[in-house]
Amino acid sequence: MTTTENKLDFYQPENVNTGTGDQYNQTFNNFAPNEPRRQWFIAADEIRRRARTFIVPPGYPTNPFARSRTIVLVGTSEAGTRTAAFMVLTDKGTDHLDTLRVVDDRTDENGRALDPDELHDGERFLLDLCDSGDDRVAALRSELEAYQAVAAAKGATLVVIVHPDQVRHLPDSLAAVRVDIGRPDGTAVLRTHLAVEGIELPAELPRVHRLAHCLKSDSVGHIAELARYAVKARDLEPWKTVTDWLREAVAARLDRAAQAQKLFSGEQHAAQRALLVAAAFLPGAPVDTLVWAESALHNMIKVSPAEPHVLGGTHLAERMAAAHLRVAGHRTVEFTDVALDTALRGHFWTYFPTLRQEMVVWVRDVAISSHLSDQAAAGLADRFAEAQLSSGPAVPLWNLARWWAREGSRPELARRVMAAGLRDARWSMEFRRFVYLRSLESDRDAELARVLIDMCTQEIAPNQPTQAMVRLHHFARHTDAAVAAAAHKALIDLVLAQGYVLWLLDRLSTKEMDSVNRAILLALDLRSDQVGHRTRRDLSVLWQRMFADSTRVVEPGVLWEWIGKDPGLVVSACAGRVALLNELYVLARDRVRGTADPVEHKEAIARATTLQRLIDQAMHGTESRGRG
Repeated sequence: MTTTENKLDFYQPENVNTGTGDQYNQTFNNFAPNEPRRQWFIAADEIRRRARTFIVPPGYPTNPFARSRTIVLVGTSEAGTRTAAFMVLTDKGTDHLDTLRVVDDRTDENGRALDPDELHDGERFLLDLCDSGDDRVAALRSELEAYQAVAAAKGATLVVIVHPDQVRHLPDSLAAVRVDIGRPDGTAVLRTHLAVEGIELPAELPRVHRLAHCLKSDSVGHIAELARYAVKARDLEPWKTVTDWLREAVAARLDRAAQAQKLFSGEQHAAQRALLVAAAFLPGAPVDTLVWAESALHNMIKVSPAEPHVLGGTHLAERMAAAHLRVAGHRTVEFTDVALDTALRGHFWTYFPTLRQEMVVWVRDVAISSHLSDQAAAGLADRFAEAQLSSGPAVPLWNLARWWAREGSRPELARRVMAAGLRDARWSMEFRRFVYLRSLESDRDAELARVLIDMCTQEIAPNQPTQAMVRLHHFARHTDAAVAAAAHKALIDLVLAQGYVLWLLDRLSTKEMDSVNRAILLALDLRSDQVGHRTRRDLSVLWQRMFADSTRVVEPGVLWEWIGKDPGLVVSACAGRVALLNELYVLARDRVRGTADPVEHKEAIARATTLQRLIDQAMHGTESRGRG
């Protein structure tokens, strides 16, 4: 299918997982395969979902912002501190959902990691430092103090999350507003999560081996995972009892790693292991799709099948049974045990690292095959991205995105793997850096550029709006007209929607006033309530730079529209220069003379009259200064 050299170029591994045991990173996506992400990192419906299952932990503040608009939540990873922070910021999911933003303590640009200029009046921010090392937290002391001060001045609300060991590295002003929270009751967490899904636990908890231990010692996240497994067991076998579902959930939580290892063990033929791998990455696929995908994997990793496959034949049925696979409704294949596919993917990815580069190419080609539905292809892309992100490097996912966007003509799959990386706390910065570097390549990969523009608006902008705007500004210089137009529109929409007009004007003031920046400046169609004193001043300065030697750098039709919207701004940009004011006068005269429609002619006269009055005032001011 491809040469070994191409495979190596496609993968470029940098490191592998060298741990001693199985390491699994499980994600549960709450969105449809082709649904764009909400414009906020934590969508309002996700906050409400968390609120429905939230159990108030020990130490949870009842009036968190009575003393300060900033608090520091201190808790362990087992306590569900992040969810508690969202509940604090949104009054347990009842308010402030549209003003909530997650901020990052790092930047891949030159500048401050915590930029106070990104703080807006009345917004609510979450800063999670739990994944930052002690040195990093200590290095942020001064920035944290400045950030806290600006947040207070702007009426913004800030919640910072740290581990107990990190408190000593915080500035005194933050350490003074710490709130310690504990782990909520595990049984209450499980009961609430199941109740939301329509499963009512009896007053006395069912006697299930190891369940009590899980509820006593597991983290809140793992207990939520246990509930999801119970729901999955209920959906697969609804005729069984709550006890049965919980027993299957505990097995899924605690036993699947060992079960996956056992299925891969022994002297079995490589073809049987290939079936396990194909099924693990394509759970729920039709039988014929699974057989075809397995055959493609055989070709990719040079495996000779034990016997030719025959659909519905005895041999295939026996091999599927040995792999704990069964045929469900509509002749789709699924594992007989909940979460076994996740464990098998984790085991394969951990203990067969030399096959990862072949898996990249297999996923690349299988996902665009006519054998897979759009939904199955999206699921394959998600599962592979999860596996790749568990170990790294990021390069294979970038190359997949590039290939799917260009040769594969499947930009929706490219968006999925890029979104997975941008949402991953460990890899987000590298993926944002990748987008930044691609935005500087104005003459390459137009197909990928379109995907990355979507990523700027959907994935980067909610948490790092200025980083998204920087990238869009660069993409607006792309030599492909469609790419440039898409980036231009996305930039303007983002600036106006999130109130970053001053930021953009400040950025434009440091750049050459070329055709791209002129187009951006002219596209800022601001409402009157968006134009304060500073905004008007900055606009006027930029318009003066834009006019430079002549107003004719602006297309006459666009300039005439601006004269209708804000004639004072246009005249002030001439800075009293008679030649420029004369050009405006000639433009207005020609528009009046060239308009035949009576209504439009009347409007042109009114616009020209207003312009003439402002020109006269400007000329009078110039003459007065000359006499002085």
